[in-house]
Amino acid sequence: MALCLIKSPGDMNADIAFGNSQRFGVPLGYGGPHAAFMSCKDVLKRKMPGRIIGVTKSSDGDVCYRMAI
Repeated sequence: MALCLIKSPGDMNADIAFGNSQRFGVPLGYGGPHAAFMSCKDVLKRKMPGRIIGVTKSSDGDVCYRMAI
């Protein structure tokens, strides 16, 4: 929702971006934990912490990796 008001992290030349995808209308301590996301520039992806815990394919056939930090 914040990206409706501000530029995207890539447009602001950020190296790493992360955030919380808590659903609207759900108080912070109620019904969690909520999913989060973390991304980085391509040159930094090998330096990010975490480990791959799953692989899936999108409906378009793209590979998607799930990670745990």
